Amino acid sequence: MIGGFGSGIPPRRAFLLATCGAAATLAFAYSTPGVDLVTLFAGTWLSAGLGAAWAVRLVRGLQNRQLPAMTRADVVRWAAVPVIILGALGLGRSGAALELRWFVSLTALDDAVQSLPPVDVPPGEPWLDATLPRTVGLYPVVRAEQVPAGGTVFRDSYDIVADGGGFAHLPQGPDPDLFDREFDHVEYRHLGWDWYAWVGTVEAGDPFVREVPEPLVTAPPAP
Repeated sequence: MIGGFGSGIPPRRAFLLATCGAAATLAFAYSTPGVDLVTLFAGTWLSAGLGAAWAVRLVRGLQNRQLPAMTRADVVRWAAVPVIILGALGLGRSGAALELRWFVSLTALDDAVQSLPPVDVPPGEPWLDATLPRTVGLYPVVRAEQVPAGGTVFRDSYDIVADGGGFAHLPQGPDPDLFDREFDHVEYRHLGWDWYAWVGTVEAGDPFVREVPEPLVTAPPAP
């Protein structure tokens, strides 16, 4: 197996590097406003495979009396695998991975906003499409629009969980009615300064509940 791991000895460098790769994949899946499900699926399967190999070899290593007694360094190497995976998962679920990737992209995002012409869209009027590069910083830009109160909305994620997501530069703060025409529910996460991450969802009826139409009310026949 990887790095001589099949003999029951503690994980070597190759196995730990593979674990770090799986952990980075997990954390990266949470570094977007909406979860990147494809990356999350890949990271989950990689982590599960490595975790299963780690557990089997740990048990066999403990049962193999021909191996020397574990030293403190051996214990650290065995413990490093679950610590790395759980640490990456905590980094992603807490939002730290999102904030780190956003902070690295902040200069490019600010420059993109500053490059747009100063337009203030009146409330209730259609948003204006903004022409921006397909990638800004470390994020793809599916679409960008200028919105009321001098704000700018970036869209970068569409997945099964969320119907839309991205970043928003909102000098006046998030307006609860900003996305009313498109989403039933929008969650904002304040990242810093005038920047927010947002995820919008559309509520759908329960497909297993049959909606019975209300009976039609007709006027009685004329005498």
